[in-house]
Amino acid sequence: MSNSNSSNSSNSNPHHHTYKKFGIEICIEYQKQQQQQQERTVSINSKGYKLSIHPFFFKNKLSIQLPSTLTPGSNSPKSSTANADQQKYISSYVDDAGIAKPLNQSIFDIFSRSKFLSTLVHENLVEFIAAEPSKKHHDQILLVSEDYSNSLLKVLQRQAKTSISIPSNTISSYAYQILKALTYLHSNNLTHRNLSIENIKFNEKNEIKLTNYGLYFLSDEGENVSFPIGNLLYLSPESILKESKGSSNPKADVWALGCILLHICLGYCIWDDNDPNIVTNRILYLFGFNNTCQTFNTETLEFQEIDPPEHEFADSQYSRANIDSFLLSIKSKIQNDNLFEIISHCLTPNPLDRPSSSTLLDHPHFDQFKLNDAYKPDWIVKPSVIKSMDLPDNLTDIVYEKETRNIVKDYDVFSGLEVYYLWKLMGGNIEKELISKGFAKPSPSVHKLPLFVPVKSSLIQSGTSNTQPIIKSNNSILYNNEVCIVDIDNLFVKFKSAFKSNDILKSLEDYQAGYLLNQSKKDGNATYKASSLKNNVEYQMVLIKEFHRLLYEYQFGDPTLSQPKIFRLAKSFIPPVLRGDLWSAILGVNDKEAAQLYYSINLDQKGPNDKQFELDIPRCHQYHPLLSSKQGHSQLFRILKAWSLLNIEKGCYWQGLDNVASPFLVHHFYNESKAFASVKAFVDKYLKILYVPNNMASLSEIMLTYQQLLSYHDPELSTHLLNIQLEPDLYAIPWFITVFAHLLSLDKIDILWDTILLCPSSLPYFIAVSMISQFKSHILKMNFEDGIKIISMIPSVDVEKCIQDALFKFNNTPLSTTVNKYISNADGDLWWMQEKPMDARKKELFPRIGIHDLINSNNSNNTDNNGQPLPVKIIDIRSPSFYQQCHYPNSINMNPKGSKTPTQMESIRGHPIVVIAPPSDIEGIDFCNQLVKWKLPYVSLLNGGMDALQHGASTLLIYKNQDDSTKQ
Repeated sequence: MSNSNSSNSSNSNPHHHTYKKFGIEICIEYQKQQQQQQERTVSINSKGYKLSIHPFFFKNKLSIQLPSTLTPGSNSPKSSTANADQQKYISSYVDDAGIAKPLNQSIFDIFSRSKFLSTLVHENLVEFIAAEPSKKHHDQILLVSEDYSNSLLKVLQRQAKTSISIPSNTISSYAYQILKALTYLHSNNLTHRNLSIENIKFNEKNEIKLTNYGLYFLSDEGENVSFPIGNLLYLSPESILKESKGSSNPKADVWALGCILLHICLGYCIWDDNDPNIVTNRILYLFGFNNTCQTFNTETLEFQEIDPPEHEFADSQYSRANIDSFLLSIKSKIQNDNLFEIISHCLTPNPLDRPSSSTLLDHPHFDQFKLNDAYKPDWIVKPSVIKSMDLPDNLTDIVYEKETRNIVKDYDVFSGLEVYYLWKLMGGNIEKELISKGFAKPSPSVHKLPLFVPVKSSLIQSGTSNTQPIIKSNNSILYNNEVCIVDIDNLFVKFKSAFKSNDILKSLEDYQAGYLLNQSKKDGNATYKASSLKNNVEYQMVLIKEFHRLLYEYQFGDPTLSQPKIFRLAKSFIPPVLRGDLWSAILGVNDKEAAQLYYSINLDQKGPNDKQFELDIPRCHQYHPLLSSKQGHSQLFRILKAWSLLNIEKGCYWQGLDNVASPFLVHHFYNESKAFASVKAFVDKYLKILYVPNNMASLSEIMLTYQQLLSYHDPELSTHLLNIQLEPDLYAIPWFITVFAHLLSLDKIDILWDTILLCPSSLPYFIAVSMISQFKSHILKMNFEDGIKIISMIPSVDVEKCIQDALFKFNNTPLSTTVNKYISNADGDLWWMQEKPMDARKKELFPRIGIHDLINSNNSNNTDNNGQPLPVKIIDIRSPSFYQQCHYPNSINMNPKGSKTPTQMESIRGHPIVVIAPPSDIEGIDFCNQLVKWKLPYVSLLNGGMDALQHGASTLLIYKNQDDSTKQ
């Protein structure tokens, strides 16, 4: 099994059964029978874990208009009076002009690459956590990663002071761990290119952690930065000869490893010098160039300056003569022959002959380290049933087991991303950290900067006509390997406080009873639960730990047991740091099954909707760095194509699917199979009836239901929209066909979908009603011409307020209002269940309810402003004679056309109103429509009226004979 999977550790270690593999390790101990009463022992194994911030500047590419006289590469003199036709635009790279400007394609691509780095998981790599744009400089990015105080540089400095050499076995262990990390990076098509003794860190268990491995990849192999990446002492010769960009060959890292191992063995870098040109010439001499003014004296073991011989450069290129002579002279300094052989292989001049990291890792010298590697993948052999195997080796084990039998040890690991999220939740700010520790200076307000900065010709440098000009500022930004270390000890204190008692964990048991809203006992008002928990650090720590356990069980255990628990627990709050995984689990997505399905689809074939995808994708949420990047475009294209090919029998792609897929892609960037499976599950649950070739009937049904619910909860707004002829078809179709993803920004979609995914598929109706109701005061002043402003206002909606209002409306609306009450080929006796033409149904401004909602109406949660319950008022508008023969308990018989009716209805304003009409339904429809126009809320018509009650709930009715017998 390859070492790239070495994150799957030994089963004997309890940490290997955690959802996250590397990070802050937490162990909670308590007595099994007393866990509810006593305090628990919390131990944190951070291994010296810290956060680091590495600021670096990238190049902005701008198009600047210059006169022809300033055009780089122009040798002929031009008149200073050149007309405008002689001016043209040139593309220029700008280091740091200090001008505020929007994010551009360079930074978008950097962000997309950073997401790939955050997917890397290996025991010998620090976790790359995030890349965030600087708020001070528009061409600066802040890289946040795991870090440690101790480094190989410090180890060598201590060794130099004590004059004690590092044992060869320890050096070999270093080589083994570095090669494991390099092999993993190279298997993911990444070249470190920055390997040096400063970037090799140690945790408190003396395990190697490579840092700064992502800068070369982030900068597009050095293309987006104005400085060379890498330490000159460890740069491979081919990287030096490639000039600015250097070599992207991963074997450059192998050369760097050889240099580092040699540095450790000797205690110093033998070709180091204060002059970079001398260092370069010494390295090129070892590479085989004999005209570099440098040679190596094998007797004094020092480099010496000489006069260059008169022969061509290429004659001796890749020759091993110089490096072999050099290594042979210092062989006595390297005690281990195998280690010397590895160094010799690493320092092979010709990169084609130089072995790869994986080849070196298979060297027999490393076999002993592989046997004792705690992170090696284990093959578990099922033993045969032998009686002696069940017996203990000694009685001491039995005694110890008995003593510790009641002690429970609960392990978990918080990843670097989660640590960073919690640190920010506690008030951590990377910009303030940089300023407080001297890595950045406070800058003046952007309003104090000049609006226009002229670019002088003296700032433009160019070599030849074939090279692009580079605009340099006076303070050109160079590569700086310094990082700002952030101490997170206060976070560890918070961890212990959160897990020490069982109070928070016990409170999580209440999530089974709650339903996204907290009900106030004093006034009956409900508040959105997530709003009150999003800043509670200790609660989120415990919540994340519980989600870790459930997500691990979901992926590797029985999902039928863990998924309902995830669903119920998510109702309390969904931590943003786990949002993507939780969404997928709630939708029933399994990682392995998703990969099998996705990679079984042939994406190389030409799809029927490819050209439409190419048109839609560049318009989809292009303000978002990931979705506007090249990688974002290609991943979204493949996901949409996979869905299209999987549903090719429908022959239909609806515009808007790109918006639906976008949130899942952002949360599963570089995990296309999981993003695709999540999109598929989401569409199947919420949009299946809409993403078909002919969806007009479904759309009409949805628009009618939305219109009726709007009338039910806000008849004033509903009637106004109808009066100005602004029907739902003119503005609301994109809301439902994309579940608001086309309308809102992704940060608002995240909050909205957290709720939608946990509720019945009818919740989007109530979201739409609450959303438009937020702008009621503006809409009531509008006419039809101003109606388009509704669309422009909706993106500014207060999402949390909208969710709170929608959930309240959902909980106080009869369930049958959103359910289709008609069936095809219904029995004639069940006339109320027979299908009706849509044109006729559109005349009904109110919803219909079923008899079950009427029967359960006593459990209504409607309350007045004082929190007092408002009982349902049942209005029976049949003739008095029919009413006396049979009626529903507590119903009121009323003449719908009576002169006192308006006054009577006004007296019950605010109460839910259910109308029981004669069988013809015409009177009932007219009466309910009139109540809506009178702006009475909560009006509904009982579907089927008294006939439906007699058919399904006859025992609840009061008959005339019953009244007579009662009187007697």
